[in-house]
Amino acid sequence: MSTLENVMAEEKEQPVTYPLYQDKPTGELWGRYQELNHIDPEARVHKPREREKRVQKHTETLAEKVEAMIGEDTENIGEEEAKKKSAKVISHLVYEGKKALEPDAKFPDDENIRQYLQEAGINASFEDLLEETMNTMYSAGRVKHSELPEGSNLKKLIEYVASTKDSEGKEIALLQQTLARYEHFPTLKELVSESVSTPGHKVKFFPTAKPADIFQTYAKHLNKKNAEYDAYTKSTAVGHEKAA
Repeated sequence: MSTLENVMAEEKEQPVTYPLYQDKPTGELWGRYQELNHIDPEARVHKPREREKRVQKHTETLAEKVEAMIGEDTENIGEEEAKKKSAKVISHLVYEGKKALEPDAKFPDDENIRQYLQEAGINASFEDLLEETMNTMYSAGRVKHSELPEGSNLKKLIEYVASTKDSEGKEIALLQQTLARYEHFPTLKELVSESVSTPGHKVKFFPTAKPADIFQTYAKHLNKKNAEYDAYTKSTAVGHEKAA
């Protein structure tokens, strides 16, 4: 490989740097990430739920595109065709997501897709996602977002891409990418551990933990906060009814 080719290869491998977050300390970036996911029952603040309402239309649009690309009655198609359809869907979803963050983004190759899945916090390889999509085509005869189970990685990808089409969702995605960088990641693990630990239980991450593991742990923490929010609002509503 020539010197020029070496330089070009090194440049291609460099992660994207977003000026908005350049030179910002990890604590400040994590603080902003938490602000965007703030849940406070007493103040009736639920940022993720507010965002979900705005993102719903983007999710529906992407879901329709996926359904159109896959088609109906897919339970009997050949393996090669099923693989091509699955790869097409995944590639187009990743392309939509990359364009939301970088308008000049190019159509992704396999390595770009693998990197994007990691950035999206999806603990599955490109090959895993291909197989999952193909299995859905064979078992259901189609791929419909509303019918995908909660644990579906394809469902997670559709919803993640949709979220990046919202201004706050886009900021969250950019923060995740920035916080996953080597200069922030060690401190990020400590900050997330502090955020999700309770007085009787200290959450620790293995040295081998990946960014996706860290953000999924925080997502589970938000799910608990969500349940607490619903329980609080339900109890106060009952209290108001009794008072009336």
